[in-house]
Amino acid sequence: MLGTGTPIPLIERGGPAVAITVGGRAYLVDAGEGSWRASQAATPKYGGRVPELVEKNLDKLFLTHHHIDHISNLAAIIYLPWYLGADRQLDIYGPRNTTKIVNHILDAYQYVIDAGEISGMQYEAPSIAVGHDILKSGPVYQDEQVSVSAFKVLHGNMPNSFAFKFTTADRVIVVSGDKRPTPGFAEWAKGADVLVHEVYTTGGLEKAPARVPKISATYHTSTRQLAEIANEVKPELVVLYHVMNHSGRPQGPVEEIAAAGYKGKVVLAADQDIF
Repeated sequence: MLGTGTPIPLIERGGPAVAITVGGRAYLVDAGEGSWRASQAATPKYGGRVPELVEKNLDKLFLTHHHIDHISNLAAIIYLPWYLGADRQLDIYGPRNTTKIVNHILDAYQYVIDAGEISGMQYEAPSIAVGHDILKSGPVYQDEQVSVSAFKVLHGNMPNSFAFKFTTADRVIVVSGDKRPTPGFAEWAKGADVLVHEVYTTGGLEKAPARVPKISATYHTSTRQLAEIANEVKPELVVLYHVMNHSGRPQGPVEEIAAAGYKGKVVLAADQDIF
C-alpha cells in the first residue's frame, strides 16, 4: 500500500496508490500524492526496500480515474525513474483522456530536457511514457505473469472510472478505486483473494457539513454497502483504503462493517502495509 489516504492532507497517509508485485515486477494502481517516494521507501515495517519497486521495474501504471488525488504524482512517476537512469518505457492505462494527460505532461517538461542539463541523457517522448485509453470494461493488459481486466464503476459525475482485477498464478487481487455501489461489480469481483476497497463510515456523518453526506453517497461506498459487497464476493481478505472515517473511532470502519453483517477478515490499511 503506497498510499491509503483521501484528498484531505494527512502526514501519515499519502494519496491513493497501490502496488501489485509479482514475478519480480511491480504493477502500480494510481499515482496519488507521495506515491513515487513511497515506492522508494525503506519500508521499515518489513526491514528493507521492496525489490520489485526499484526504478527499472516501474513500467506499468493503471489509473482508476482522473481525480487529482489519484494522479497528482503522475509526473514524478513518469520522469524521476528515468532521471535516475531507469531504461524503461512507462505504459499508463486509464480511462478516456489518459493519453491526452500523459502527452500534456511530456510536453510540459520538454523544455527541461531540451536545456541539456542532464549530461548523456537522450529524450524521446515514446521512450519515457505512453498512455493507453480504456474505453470499456474487459481485459486491458496481459503478460507472462499477470492478466489485468477493468470494470467500469460509478463515481459521482466522473464519466469514466474503473476498478481493476489482477489475476496471477497464485492470487487474484481486485482494487476498487473510488466508486459507489455499481451493478455487476460483486459478480465481476468474485474469485478475488484480496479485495482492496474504498469506504466511508455512516457513524458521525450527521455531524458533518451538509455537503459531505451527499458527496459520500454519490461518489463512495458506505460500510453497510461494502459489507453487502463483501458477502457476495467472499474474498479471503478485505483491505480498506481511501477511508473517510466520520465515526471518530480509529477502527470505526472495521467495526461498522462487522456490525452490518460481514464476518470475514477486514483490515484498515496503513501506508507501506503489505498483504
